[in-house]
Amino acid sequence: MLQPDSMYDQIVQTVQQSGLRLTIQKVPLNVKELQRILHQNIKVFFMLCHGELKNVQPPTSNFCFEKKGQPTLLDEFDEKRLIETLRTKIKCETIVISACHSSRLAEIFLQRGNNENTTIVAINSKEPVLEKAA
Repeated sequence: MLQPDSMYDQIVQTVQQSGLRLTIQKVPLNVKELQRILHQNIKVFFMLCHGELKNVQPPTSNFCFEKKGQPTLLDEFDEKRLIETLRTKIKCETIVISACHSSRLAEIFLQRGNNENTTIVAINSKEPVLEKAA
């Protein structure tokens, strides 16, 4: 089960203990917010959401965001929508994606990175995830 508040608290605590001077923000993620964030000059973007792999041919992946104003409904954000959203190069230097089956989507982020130094961290769909909820 996703526990964003707990993860956020751990990230803040780790950064504070490190002595780094960083600005940390926690925002609910939806398609519009994702586009806004990716086109800002941000050093690290940590993205926490659900992800799933569709067993169709060829297989596709998607993120699942809560629909604005309807937290019980999920908005599937698939590979095609991600490509459409990322029409211009993203500016984030490092993107950490905490979502199951995110490796295919991570490759799209990497293709739209600002340069060859863009770093993407994601979960490989072919490897087991060592987490009870996953």
